[in-house]
Amino acid sequence: MLASMFILGLPTRTLRLCVLIILITSILAGCRYWSMLRFAQQFCAYDESMHVLMSGDQMRLEFFTPVLPEPVFTRYFKARPTHASILENQNLHHRYVLRNTAATAHSFSVYAEFTPVSNTYLLVSGQLDAPLSATFGKDFAQTILMAACTESPDLGLNTVSVPMQLDMPPDALASAREIKKLFSDHQARYDATTQTLQVTLDFMFMAEDQSLRSQERPVTLYFGFEHERWQTLYVNYDQYSLWLDFTEGRGLLHAIRN
Repeated sequence: MLASMFILGLPTRTLRLCVLIILITSILAGCRYWSMLRFAQQFCAYDESMHVLMSGDQMRLEFFTPVLPEPVFTRYFKARPTHASILENQNLHHRYVLRNTAATAHSFSVYAEFTPVSNTYLLVSGQLDAPLSATFGKDFAQTILMAACTESPDLGLNTVSVPMQLDMPPDALASAREIKKLFSDHQARYDATTQTLQVTLDFMFMAEDQSLRSQERPVTLYFGFEHERWQTLYVNYDQYSLWLDFTEGRGLLHAIRN
């Protein structure tokens, strides 16, 4: 009872962080708990913890103080990297390849980089390839990341929902034409009646014959438009889903514990 009274009397932002701590405590244990707790805290102090920048023609998220171990990242990211290598600076570099299962579809690449710290590797950055970066952009990504700690999470027994307040700059949103062009050879399905576009991509792995094959870990994206203006996005992957409504300025991240 005293603990409940204390928590309810905290300032709103501190209360959100406490709920986030309780959430992570209920899902994780041991070393995973501590690293995920520190990682979550960084999103509640965005300006002091990370930034988004353009590195050439690719968008890059960098953490000022890396805290998330590579095994924990891999456990919750779910997909295994298509390529892994050690860079000249001794960082561990993961490349994840995404594409539609159609053989003619071009591939998208997502990168994660880990820096060596005391017998392990910690996540220091993430990066999107040039086509994804050109369409979605720095301002788009930064707005979503900054929204991650704007409201208190809703903790359930086996699920967690994280509502978000979005203040998306109108010029940060790609047009319907740009999005359709990006996914033009990925068997995207456009419904003119509802003005929605559905795209399904899959994480790929490199087979022994050097061909890319499906990991059977699909990522499904639903884009909603009105008069060629992008209004909503729904992303579903494994036990994670993300809903964004740019017109209403709201978002929801939902995760199922498994």
